[in-house]
Amino acid sequence: MSYARDLQPKDCTEPIRGKNMVKGLGGGFGFQVGDLDRLRRFLILGHQGGTYYADQRKLSIETVDCIDRLCKTNAGCQAAVQEIVTISKSGRAPKNDPAIFALAYMVSKGGIPSIHALPAVKEVCRIGTHLFDFLNNCKALGRGWGSGFKRTIAEWYTDRDPKALAMQVTKYAQRNGWSHRDVLRKAHPIATNDQTNEVLQYVAQKAKWEAAEYIDSPSANLLMAVEVAKNLGSDTSALSNVIRANGLVREHVPTEALNSIEVWDALLEKMPLTAMIRNLGKMTSIGLVKPLSAASQKIVEALEDRDALKAQRVHPVTILLALKTYQQGRGVLGSLSWQPDQNVLEALENAFYAAFDVVEPTDKKFVLGVDVSGSMSCPCIGSPIISCREAALVMAMTAKRTEKWSHILGFSHDLIELPITNTTSLVDACRIVRGLPFRSTRCAAPIEWALNNKIEVDVFCIYTDNETNCGPHPSYALGQYRQKMGRNAKLAVFGLANSHFTIADPDDIGMMDFVGFDAAAPALLADFAR
Repeated sequence: MSYARDLQPKDCTEPIRGKNMVKGLGGGFGFQVGDLDRLRRFLILGHQGGTYYADQRKLSIETVDCIDRLCKTNAGCQAAVQEIVTISKSGRAPKNDPAIFALAYMVSKGGIPSIHALPAVKEVCRIGTHLFDFLNNCKALGRGWGSGFKRTIAEWYTDRDPKALAMQVTKYAQRNGWSHRDVLRKAHPIATNDQTNEVLQYVAQKAKWEAAEYIDSPSANLLMAVEVAKNLGSDTSALSNVIRANGLVREHVPTEALNSIEVWDALLEKMPLTAMIRNLGKMTSIGLVKPLSAASQKIVEALEDRDALKAQRVHPVTILLALKTYQQGRGVLGSLSWQPDQNVLEALENAFYAAFDVVEPTDKKFVLGVDVSGSMSCPCIGSPIISCREAALVMAMTAKRTEKWSHILGFSHDLIELPITNTTSLVDACRIVRGLPFRSTRCAAPIEWALNNKIEVDVFCIYTDNETNCGPHPSYALGQYRQKMGRNAKLAVFGLANSHFTIADPDDIGMMDFVGFDAAAPALLADFAR
């Protein structure tokens, strides 16, 4: 027995014999993540600003190396494109930027990867800003305007409904050094109908469009309304009427009119949810949104519409960012400030939970372990106002709200009791973990706690960046728990950073990796638990 014990790792700083393990950046050993899983982490989390242990450049190189390996085969190319399209279209990621970059990289590789990736451009680049970002990435990666590339970009314009195209070219007229006129000059799209041709002429040859006879069509009417709005300037009453009659959006409104309550009231009538959430501070600062106002009531009702949240792909992170920003009463940049409306704050928090996929409780017993160690202090998803520690906590709170039989704990070098209940607000919970002491990372701590206290658990959920550097391997601790407690407990690991390793053993069907802040994660966790 003494010799056999010598073969066991003394702690997670040594690999488990017979397992394909890699050394993490924090010093502990974990399991290698597959290329498709690594791509999924990038698509959902991105790595803007880097992580605690790795800068953005290092992670970008690792990501494209991963895509290169996938692109060595037809099947790998197809799987990569499918993953990019699925994550982008389903709204599972907080931002579309990683999907746009990954697609642009495949297109820029040329050959087989480009053949597979080009047809997906219209699915991933759904709005003008996406298209401009895609073209910027392709330019930076050295992609030329070959015939297939031109055809793909031309179809982005010609395959759209004319009115939808008119909205795109006016709402997103120019971004990041590109304008639609620039793109048309390179792609040379040929319209198949008069209405589309008129929209293209509006973009490419404004003077000729203004001199021509307009086709009586929804697209032409929208274009004319946009031109009328530009010239109304400070006539906010007339401008409000034009907005209501034609469904114009904020980007159509002259800058000098954007401090008018009357104008914002008109914009709010048909404002999409994402735009509404993004402009809460502005609408509050000018006095449109205030306690018990009609605007406040409309916003609360919109945020309570779960079907609309899903239909418009409003990601939970978008709401969380808005909640934290709105609650602090000032923007991250600039001098804009406001007094938050408490009803709107409450609606934002409820909308955060509602934005995840609907989950039926499993009646299983969960221990939710939140990593609050030092490496979790870095920003998550490229946002300076959400750390990985806070992101881990709010993801754990979604599970706690769903599952009646759940217990939430924090861990770093040791276990930390978190005074968090189902009634604790997201903002207050983030404040609690922000002030905690932390040192190293003992990812096995929640499992050890359950074993030492003889707690019956069906599923351990660990929310972490997978950097473990003290204590036993979590997979080893889970094996000990299963053996001594006689329970086939499972381990769900939620990664909050785009790393190439995990603490979940891929050879164990009772362990599963999840990408933190995947909007589908709670529903997938319930399926795994069952």
